[in-house]
Amino acid sequence: MLGTNVKKMSKNNFIFIEPTLSEIFINGSNENYPIPLKVTNNSENNIVINVSAIDFGTQDNSKGKPILNTKLMDKEAFGVKDFIKFERDVLRVNAGESITVNAILENSDQLFSGGHYGAILVNIQNEESNEDVIDINYTLSSLLFINKESNETLKLVLEEASLNNTVWSLPNSVKLKFSNNNDHHLIPRGVVKIESLFDHLINKGSINLNSERVLPKTNREMPTNLQTVADYWIPGFYKLEVSYRHNASSKLNNYQKTIFIGWGYYLIFLACLIALFVIKKRRAAKHTSE
Repeated sequence: MLGTNVKKMSKNNFIFIEPTLSEIFINGSNENYPIPLKVTNNSENNIVINVSAIDFGTQDNSKGKPILNTKLMDKEAFGVKDFIKFERDVLRVNAGESITVNAILENSDQLFSGGHYGAILVNIQNEESNEDVIDINYTLSSLLFINKESNETLKLVLEEASLNNTVWSLPNSVKLKFSNNNDHHLIPRGVVKIESLFDHLINKGSINLNSERVLPKTNREMPTNLQTVADYWIPGFYKLEVSYRHNASSKLNNYQKTIFIGWGYYLIFLACLIALFVIKKRRAAKHTSE
């Protein structure tokens, strides 16, 4: 939902669309592709819907998450709204009924190979407006992830793996920053492990359980929760290992680095040594003065 302005709404007055996300794979021919969208009106009032298309992209401050009406790297090539047409863009939906909005994706030569990203917006309003009718005015969106085939060799790169806390114990999560310099979006897969220097498994977690996408020419941060599967000693040195791939490949890539866990204990030990030194120094000074 993009925005809501509801003056009165019953808990049972649901208006929804499906699907809320579509992934479409198209070939190089000029065949058009239908995109059906179901709108269900479970409210007690008749409504009027206005449908339109919009592009989406991402921004640096969004950590790679999609943002509607934002271009990818300011490039029109990744947009799709100009290629989506509607049989009708204004429709009436009676109370308790469902209708299908028929959108058409025009697969022309101007729709270049690679990924294209947009959304179908459904603006919902009352058919009539008066004091006795629930006032409804809001917009729902259905995201479109479109891949047009190409001969591009796809590559996903793990730029960085950041641990949330290593002061007192092993971390319970890690942030993975993936880079996608291709013209298609990619879905990271894989496993994160923390092991001892002797390959004894301590922590483990699966990457991207929600199947989130890394859009073309962007980076995206993906937190991965870790589960402790064995006891460990602290402080000490351990290995962080990330085995990852993307949805279009079965080949695993490996990322590894050595980490030191529990350096907070060394700070306590150092503070104790300093305190003992100060106490000893003061006692020696007092003994000398006597």
